[in-house]
Amino acid sequence: MSSSAAALDAQLSIEAKYDLITRDLQEVLGGDKIKDILRKGERPLRCYWGTAPTGRPHIGYFVPFTKLADFLKAGTEVKVLLADIHAFLDNMKAPITLVRHRVEYYRLIIRTVLKAIGVPVERLNFVVGSSYQLTEAYNMDQYRLCAMVTEHDAKRAGAEVVKQVSSPLLSSMLYPGLQALDEQYLDVDFQFGGVDQRKIFVYAEDILPKLGYAKRAHLMNSMVPGLKGSKMSASDAGSKVDFLDTPKDIAKKLNEAHCIEGQVEENGVLAFVKNVIFPIERLREENIAGGNADLLDASKGASKRLAADGAPPNTLFSINRPDKFGGGLHYSTYEAVEKDFVDRRLHPADLKQGVADAISTLLEPVRKEFESNADFQKIAELAYPSEKAAAPKKVVKPKNPRFAHMFTKEEGGTAETAEDAQAAKAAHEAAIAAGQEPPPPPKQAKAATSSTPKQPKAAPKNEPSRPLPSQIDLRVGKIVDIKPHPDADSLYLESVDFGEPDGPRTVLSGLVKYVPIEKMSGRLVVGVCNLKPAAMRGIKSHAMLLCATHKSGKDGGVEPVAPPEGSQPGDKLWVEGYEGREPDAQLNPKKKIFETIQPAYLTTESREAAWKGVGPDEDETAEPKVRLIKGEKGVCFAPAGFEGAGLS
Repeated sequence: MSSSAAALDAQLSIEAKYDLITRDLQEVLGGDKIKDILRKGERPLRCYWGTAPTGRPHIGYFVPFTKLADFLKAGTEVKVLLADIHAFLDNMKAPITLVRHRVEYYRLIIRTVLKAIGVPVERLNFVVGSSYQLTEAYNMDQYRLCAMVTEHDAKRAGAEVVKQVSSPLLSSMLYPGLQALDEQYLDVDFQFGGVDQRKIFVYAEDILPKLGYAKRAHLMNSMVPGLKGSKMSASDAGSKVDFLDTPKDIAKKLNEAHCIEGQVEENGVLAFVKNVIFPIERLREENIAGGNADLLDASKGASKRLAADGAPPNTLFSINRPDKFGGGLHYSTYEAVEKDFVDRRLHPADLKQGVADAISTLLEPVRKEFESNADFQKIAELAYPSEKAAAPKKVVKPKNPRFAHMFTKEEGGTAETAEDAQAAKAAHEAAIAAGQEPPPPPKQAKAATSSTPKQPKAAPKNEPSRPLPSQIDLRVGKIVDIKPHPDADSLYLESVDFGEPDGPRTVLSGLVKYVPIEKMSGRLVVGVCNLKPAAMRGIKSHAMLLCATHKSGKDGGVEPVAPPEGSQPGDKLWVEGYEGREPDAQLNPKKKIFETIQPAYLTTESREAAWKGVGPDEDETAEPKVRLIKGEKGVCFAPAGFEGAGLS
């Protein structure tokens, strides 16, 4: 600890330290534990913040970074966990060999960014998860934990953080338990993370005492929306700005950001101003006041201030607006920015430009360090191989038949699915890394390389004799971005989150004349998700919104059907009586399945969405019944005035 930092720590009262530790947080669990340790004064507080090295880190990380600075200022010992095992377990996002390179990339980029905003990185302790998570003691505790946790509780704990599918990998259910054990093995008093971690934190508070360990406190920051209005994600390039993006890239992404005039909710641009720009500039001012101006030295990797030269005193954020539109704007508080935006004195285009300039300024020293550091560049290429380097060569089949089981049949191999091929590759790489003989190909892979001609596949045994509503994949979605179609006045171009690992889908809907764009943004909807993608005016739509048409016809109005209250993106929906049946992966257009089922979709007199038809085991001549469209949270419904409507 530097002398000035030590002096500041000594000057702060217990209340001042606690206020500093907890300021700007969305929620604190166990604050009394923190106060008790501060009050006793026997030792410094200890905490950890963890990150799994999967996708490339982005500017959303600025939010926890400013809090790490607060913790250090309050005299807390801070550990940064580079959770490589967690990254590997998170639905196989990357093989362990690639994760190891990403650990080094994360370490470098995090240190460089922290220096850029004036955080004393020499006081941080970086820890790699595998350095202790592979020990005998840790694994024994993991087994003990598994013996007392149900599948339901494990899935629920990780639902907001780990990518889960209808039939999740076991690894995704181990993830929350490891995160709980980390608190014990890192010997901390509290864990810090985003509010999306809350279920894991509560899970840890419940499970650690059962293992004989102390319950820790948990601090949570709010989640900054991405540029599309949804959660900023390292795996969704369109929702975030990479730490190494160029000013041109940054300006382009901000220009396309979701930022409706006068609207604050789910406005990722305004949220960035509130949660990043002002906290960073406040940190800069506090460093100067606390005698730590050396942390702001540009020659040592610090960024420049975000107030324009010649700005009024106390300005923290300036927007360089052209004189013809009123000239530059200067702000000392976020509240003033928001008020101008809500009152429409600050146009979205000017706000976007100001934020783009601010981000470019903050990231300038990061880009300079990267461009001048050959080792940094090499690690980045190893961690995230370029598309050109990673692209497979044009081969009809693997050059060595021994590796055929590591490739799908489409790639010239013998694996039945991409998951089988990925698992085979991972097992091969793990054996090589451990200095062991790789496992031999499975017998079926060898047989596939023989000269015996393949037998034709038998027809599916369970193919229904008639189209059934269960063949249609109905799911809850959330519109995270929306704008007019560039070439069709009647169409909206939407980005809809259906809770899928690959991110939101592009969806087109002809609702421009029926529903204002501001009422569509952020809305929960019902999507038909297994229609064959169809192009409309040059853009493919990868799903369809289920909408209600007024019983008098379209002139009476068209509105999207709403899912049950409390639904989340990705929740499955079904027709009553057809529960538990898996929909087709993609509907065959030639069989007219949706076209046959859709005319029987309707709303009841109480606006409940339904389908009128016979049950799955009934004869086609049976009396049709109204069967509600529902999910685990309840029944789907149409807006007021859409009683007895048709659905399409």
